[in-house]
Amino acid sequence: MLKSLVCIDRDKVYIGKKLLSIFERHSFSINPEKLTLRSRYNRQEVTGLTVNAFPNLRRSYIKQFRAILHHCEKHGIYKTAQEYVAKGYCRNQDIKNIINDYEKEKIVEGWFKKVLIGKMNFFKQVRGNDSLTYLSFAQKINNIFRETIFDVSALNLLADLISQNTYVLEFEQGEELVQGSGFYISDVGLFTSYHVTQNGGFFKVYTHLSYPDDPKGVIGKSLNEISSDSDIDYALYKPPFNVDNSHLLNFGDSSKLKIGDQVIAAGYPNHQKGNSPYIQTCSITSKKSFQGALFYTISGRISHGASGGVVLNENLEAIGIIKGGIATLADDALDENQGFVPIHLVLEHLETQTGVS
Repeated sequence: MLKSLVCIDRDKVYIGKKLLSIFERHSFSINPEKLTLRSRYNRQEVTGLTVNAFPNLRRSYIKQFRAILHHCEKHGIYKTAQEYVAKGYCRNQDIKNIINDYEKEKIVEGWFKKVLIGKMNFFKQVRGNDSLTYLSFAQKINNIFRETIFDVSALNLLADLISQNTYVLEFEQGEELVQGSGFYISDVGLFTSYHVTQNGGFFKVYTHLSYPDDPKGVIGKSLNEISSDSDIDYALYKPPFNVDNSHLLNFGDSSKLKIGDQVIAAGYPNHQKGNSPYIQTCSITSKKSFQGALFYTISGRISHGASGGVVLNENLEAIGIIKGGIATLADDALDENQGFVPIHLVLEHLETQTGVS
């Protein structure tokens, strides 16, 4: 560490002469009481933003905002505003004076609407208006106030992307019925989980709109499997249909995923006629080994039939294959292995088997 820039003496941080001269030359002054030194391994924070790799919002801010919107949906705008003020977040004395006057409910709701819009604009300024988390929060605000306050048309791209590139897989023979999900990557093929098609049967492939009357084709291990691995839990099939999508899925980089990253999981749990894809925005909660392979758990619920579905990052790129899950809601609290296999493991194995990269 260059002492001309910064030094530490008895746990106190001092700005070096060289660095201090730069600040003074640009008319900045230093408050010695607020000096701190943090490495890249610590959370580096400036004006409420974490700035280690790039400006970002504190997780506590996002968690608090998500809770506020949830309370608005569950308890209503006015009651949530009262809770917000009671917790000491409001500095507006006029609002504090009327917060419990039910005759002023509309005034309070109007004020709280401005608070939430301000928070969303701050969110957009930091994360950008194409951030999936921003868009999902913005959509919630539109729904809460029943008006189009924020443009969330980008969410239509997500719906179209998933609708056009994900499929329902189904095997039925006698009393045996197996359902799973799959997704298509252009020039590569149709991906699903190994355990979905491991019985070796022939699976009908449907879009969610064609189910159950119009299968688009059939896949089977002996028919059109390209590659598979039981440990990683993936299978790749030659698509049994012609693909002419206006929106195509691409691979993303899953090798640098971190706990807390936002992801989108999409599949067809317990699929029935008329159901749309089940799309949920959630976060990575842990990294572990599951059945011999790297595995990420997520905060969302993975139910029977979603296995083989796709996991996307915030850039709407495929980064994983859904694995694990629950058969019934009663199992939810007991099953900690709800998550996905990162796609880079699949691609590494696929390259060794077929040369595809």
